[in-house]
Amino acid sequence: MADIAKPSKPTDDEQRVGESSTSHVDQYDVPSPSSTKTNLPKVATLALITLCALLGGVTFFIHPRWPNLPWHHHGKTDGVKWPKLNYPHVPLNISQFYNNVAAGPGADFSPHTHGWYCAEHLPTVKFGYDGVEFLLPTNWSDGNPDNVIAKKQLVEVPRDSVGFYREMHILYAGDWIDGESGNRFTFHFEDGSESQVEVSAKNWWTLHWLNQGVIRTPYHHLPGGDVNHNVTQIYHWSAAVPSDSRLLSITLPEAYWPNHLHIFAMTLVPNLIEEQARSAMGNRKGSQEILQNSVIRLVTDAKMIPKDYVPKIRLRRIVPTTKWKILNGVKSYAVEATVVNSLPTLVTPDKHMWIQGPFYLALQGNGFRTVQEGVLNRVMPSDEIKVKIWIALRKGASEYVAGAATFTATDSTGSVVASQSDTWDLSHSFTDSIENRDTPEWWDDAKFGIFIHWSIFSVPAWSPPGWYAAWYWWWMHRWTNEDNGFWRYHRDTYGPDVVYDDFIADFTGAKFNASEWVNLFADAGAKYFVFVTKHHDGFALFDTKDTTHRSSYHLGPRRDFLRELFDAAKAEQPHLYRGTYLTMPEWYNPDAGRTGAGFGDWPGFLAHNAYNDSQLEPYTGHIYGKDYLRDIQLEHMKMLAVNYETEIMWCDIGGPNLTVEFAKEWYPFAESQGRQVVMNNRCGAIPQFDTPEYTKFSSIQTTKWETSEGIDPYCYSYNRRTKDDEYKSAETLLHTLIDIVSKNGNYLLNLGPTGEGEIIEAMQVRVLEVGKWLKHSGDCVYGTTYSFPGAELGRLRFTQTSSRFCIISFDRPRDGYLVIERPIPILKGDRIDLLGAGSSGADLKWWTREGKLVIAVSDEAANLVSWAWAFQIQYDL
Repeated sequence: MADIAKPSKPTDDEQRVGESSTSHVDQYDVPSPSSTKTNLPKVATLALITLCALLGGVTFFIHPRWPNLPWHHHGKTDGVKWPKLNYPHVPLNISQFYNNVAAGPGADFSPHTHGWYCAEHLPTVKFGYDGVEFLLPTNWSDGNPDNVIAKKQLVEVPRDSVGFYREMHILYAGDWIDGESGNRFTFHFEDGSESQVEVSAKNWWTLHWLNQGVIRTPYHHLPGGDVNHNVTQIYHWSAAVPSDSRLLSITLPEAYWPNHLHIFAMTLVPNLIEEQARSAMGNRKGSQEILQNSVIRLVTDAKMIPKDYVPKIRLRRIVPTTKWKILNGVKSYAVEATVVNSLPTLVTPDKHMWIQGPFYLALQGNGFRTVQEGVLNRVMPSDEIKVKIWIALRKGASEYVAGAATFTATDSTGSVVASQSDTWDLSHSFTDSIENRDTPEWWDDAKFGIFIHWSIFSVPAWSPPGWYAAWYWWWMHRWTNEDNGFWRYHRDTYGPDVVYDDFIADFTGAKFNASEWVNLFADAGAKYFVFVTKHHDGFALFDTKDTTHRSSYHLGPRRDFLRELFDAAKAEQPHLYRGTYLTMPEWYNPDAGRTGAGFGDWPGFLAHNAYNDSQLEPYTGHIYGKDYLRDIQLEHMKMLAVNYETEIMWCDIGGPNLTVEFAKEWYPFAESQGRQVVMNNRCGAIPQFDTPEYTKFSSIQTTKWETSEGIDPYCYSYNRRTKDDEYKSAETLLHTLIDIVSKNGNYLLNLGPTGEGEIIEAMQVRVLEVGKWLKHSGDCVYGTTYSFPGAELGRLRFTQTSSRFCIISFDRPRDGYLVIERPIPILKGDRIDLLGAGSSGADLKWWTREGKLVIAVSDEAANLVSWAWAFQIQYDL
């Protein structure tokens, strides 16, 4: 955690940082969770590590893009050409802990539905992903236990290795339906210290949105011979492992209800290329013991560590993407190269153990060329950095880039410092990829968006705490008795003769001002917004033509609110990206039920009057006789894409859909206009980012995600029950945004206007305060990415770019100092500024001592900032 107690000042014989160009410390003591006592002398351990690293070389792993691997679609493994698994890894045999049957006879994976996986679609024996291999059962159909329900079991790490690890990988699934749950793993080290990391566990199947599992089956079994035809999955997750000391064991998370964490496999990635080290001395009996003992005897003198040693540039993975931009008049695609420093954090104090650039990374192949090199500035031990290399396809090249290719890294003089030629299949279609779409670069960089929930439900605008006011119509029909608060409220407030559609007349939008709205979004610091164009009540806020007349254009205010809002954004805030929310099903659209598109809570039949079941409620403006999926759902998606040029298709609920057909037209259409667009994971197909709702992931996610929630503590749309002082504070909003960004996510914050179209002052004041902070400290938010060693430490959060690193404290520094007890990529000559503090926060003094980075912060500087203190380290390049 962040130590904000006053540390001792450096003595005269200690090197100081930030005072002059010659006073920067070149020593960086490594922090650990507690003490750092090891059984080996420290210098011996460093030398052993260095020896192993010296024997290493440049390695590659080409990341398997799951939509292009047949088993990722269908679960089958036969006929698949596996990528090379040449990154060092140690699969753990956890079969002794198996306590659940996930597939085959007698299986009962989920205690909620008693369902189980289809065994015929699961890979057996071994499974490879992200450069590592997992051990799986040889037979899923023998009725034997095949996975572990986590219950704080202690997993021992093999002792026949050097024992420093940088990554833990698991294959897992939760057994609930929707949502995620946090589960903490505990690492135990040789020096007696411990550390924890939390996984946000996704569930084996979801009803309303699509997650991106690495093993996908088309269905799962239910008791009685039934089959659930929702895609059912097993997920991959990885986390950084501290490497200040040897890892001895891992305690699995404790059991949670209702979502149990099922672990199918675990694999560790070492800091060192241990196989190569053993190979160098492996012709003798007991080579591992000889290796360790010989090094211990030889390195009692620190001079045994070569001072001219330079860590190898090692590629952890290469990931082709659909991100593109025009460079030198050529459409160029981003290939993400992840460079790793494979040494453990234990050697961080020795700066010659760092990869120090700048280095310029390039890829060349028969079908493509590098247009813009990726720049690598520095990688500290056990860290990794993603670098974008922009390539262009050569004329006549296949859409699939394959064959011989060469990676090179050059220094500032143009000298090649690393090179390797190899043959691989990038397994990626750059030019005609529909299902395999990455989020655009602009969406990755934007970080903060505004959501607007506004429709007929904004007129009654009521729900009890913990319920969504936008679901007013549905919930008042759910239980038609005194036990239902919605039912009672409607009867007592409006009377039993008033039906939901009677509110259309009161949905006036009289105070709606598109210009004021978009200026508020911009002043709040948002880079995009998403407007609810149609919610589950089927009432649209755009011109629906003759697909239906159930819209604000044909009824009530007779205005195209979406057109007004988008036109204002284009004219007054052109930097704002424009998005549209669209529900896929409608609760009571009779054409949905008639054509078989209804399901679950969206049955697709007219509602019965909540107080007189013999009467049907109207569906005002509905044009009877439509094919719901084609004439309404698909047609509305096309209207938003073509007529309104939406850049974000933010669907909800999923269910029956024609999304793939839509996407085949939308993506090429947008690209023909030079626009890159994005779709969430609730459209029923082609998920580009995950969407946790009123929650957030508790750990770094390597795939993109976006939390959405209201400024209201319980619901998205306006709720007249909520008092002004109950809305989330500016401090809460900022901390939520920063925490999400540090874990590779975006934050979509909802504002709920009244039925007249007014965003009330209590909401405006709070988001404008967020905007003020982002105006001076946004460089630590926009365009950043996560820090591989970890997103947080107590009340600190970390973000970075290729040329700077940010430490954001949720607490005001006390007593003139901020102390950070984890490795930070800071070197002699770097500059630290407290953003928002003007000259008082410029070029702050800093030094390292006892594994801690200490930043001197005056009270004057700290008092100039509120809610979050962003310290930006600008690299000296």
